[in-house]
Amino acid sequence: MHTPAPLAFILFVFFFYSQSYYLMPRYLNRRDWHKFIVTTGMLYMGAEVVRIVFYLLFDLEDKPMTALFDRDSFIFGAPAVATLSFNASLIYYMLKVFVVQQSPIKSVAKNSRHTQKQKVMMSDECLLLKKAMLRELEDHEAYLNPKLSLRVLAESVQARDKQLSFLINHHLDTTFSHLINSYRVNRFKEEAINGQSRHLSIVGLAQNCGFSSKSSFYRVFKAHTGITPTRFIDSLDEASQQLDQTA
Repeated sequence: MHTPAPLAFILFVFFFYSQSYYLMPRYLNRRDWHKFIVTTGMLYMGAEVVRIVFYLLFDLEDKPMTALFDRDSFIFGAPAVATLSFNASLIYYMLKVFVVQQSPIKSVAKNSRHTQKQKVMMSDECLLLKKAMLRELEDHEAYLNPKLSLRVLAESVQARDKQLSFLINHHLDTTFSHLINSYRVNRFKEEAINGQSRHLSIVGLAQNCGFSSKSSFYRVFKAHTGITPTRFIDSLDEASQQLDQTA
């Protein structure tokens, strides 16, 4: 039996890592098995073609077929580096999948009931916290405070910052600032529509609704409604004039 060329030893490592860490994890499955065959063949044949061309260019062999079947061949050598690397990578990948990655399954199954109970408890806690937060915002109108922060609101509902943040982000699917600003924008629209605050300027009315500055109010209002506060007030005036004319 011939001993492989030194280049074959070097490429054995390349072939092994290419298949074990890229081709097999990505393509060795029921859906992409044909891609695995094609890419594996291209990997070996590509390296073999490069080797043959190198041999012909430097007159190490005079015929392509002779170079293909000599002792240095990656595919037809003795022993074949392609076969050795494929078998080694396949064994390594199977051990990795069925031994290493499957080992945590028992512990996960063992703790599944406990995890479900934790989720139920968490959902109950979040429900109570949500009710307390909505009561603070809607009944006590906490959003009218321009200095309202996540910590201040959390303290008012007797919760930690992280608990309230988790509730808003994951159960209400929004952010604290977006939630508070939505209450403030709706309050501004209600006050503008009922007309009881007509004596106030737009900025004055916005400040009464909890906004701390003109720039932030205009930016938030445009983001929530798609129009500027001035355009909104003008549309109310236009609607009022049309009603007066029809009357």
